[in-house]
Amino acid sequence: HRQHNHVLRLEARKPNAEGAGEVTLDDHLRSALRKRPDRIIIGECRGAEAYTMLEAMNTGHEGSLTTIHANDPVSALTRLVTLVKQGDPTLSEDTVRSKIAAALDLVVQVQRLSDGSRRITSIEAIGDNIDGHIQHEQLFYFDKSSPDAAPAHRSCRVQPGQVRQRICEAGYVYEPGWFIDELEAA
Repeated sequence: HRQHNHVLRLEARKPNAEGAGEVTLDDHLRSALRKRPDRIIIGECRGAEAYTMLEAMNTGHEGSLTTIHANDPVSALTRLVTLVKQGDPTLSEDTVRSKIAAALDLVVQVQRLSDGSRRITSIEAIGDNIDGHIQHEQLFYFDKSSPDAAPAHRSCRVQPGQVRQRICEAGYVYEPGWFIDELEAA
């Protein structure tokens, strides 16, 4: 691993034979939050640490990132609700969905294809929690059967309002052309 001055790598550890010494991802995440990080990256949320990660994302640790195993972006959101409730079972599902909608901007799906390669197959913008459903719009998808027979990423031609706002708030110029296929723009 390359060393960076402002990066701290932490790994979970199982308990020893006597049952002592366990350090969970949630332990590391809580410890990391005390260090006032700008970004938090968790390799994979599989349990109660999803609650702590979501709380971190909603309390000023924007740009943070984690992965969750699921079949598609909608399933990832459903799974995240389940994982967050492991961290705090007293929260209602609607409250958890509202926290997820407030914390997430995008869900990026990576899938292993039949040839063994991994590709980004979908990018969805996350919206508000309305009537118990997290709103989402697909921005891009992986077209396995494009006209020239070569797989390609395609735009859904959606101009994502909340993503556009976040891009501008970060000081960047929003270009509507980012969300139009190059072939269509030419």
